[in-house]
Amino acid sequence: MSDRIALDFDTARQHAARVGRVRTDVVRAQEAAGSLDLAGGAFGLMCSFLVPPAVAVSAVAVGTISSVSSLLGRAERELRAVVADFETMEEDFAGRYRQLQAELGGRR
Repeated sequence: MSDRIALDFDTARQHAARVGRVRTDVVRAQEAAGSLDLAGGAFGLMCSFLVPPAVAVSAVAVGTISSVSSLLGRAERELRAVVADFETMEEDFAGRYRQLQAELGGRR
């Protein structure tokens, strides 16, 4: 096992972008589920006994989808923040290393 931590910044950014695209799809599903109207039309007339339980289940589903959407948004933001933090840290370490090398006369 390696003691080294390596993070490919481009891959991490691509993953964050993919999480963002998944969130966009979940938001679309949330909007579609929120626009569902079971009471009107043929279903509401022929299956009126199913409308109240279906509306209750639909409300729970919309709430769950909304929670997933929020979590995906947070995951995307946190992934981007991790990449930014690692990049900043790496640049800082590289700068300190170059400064130390210069102070030591370029010797390793």
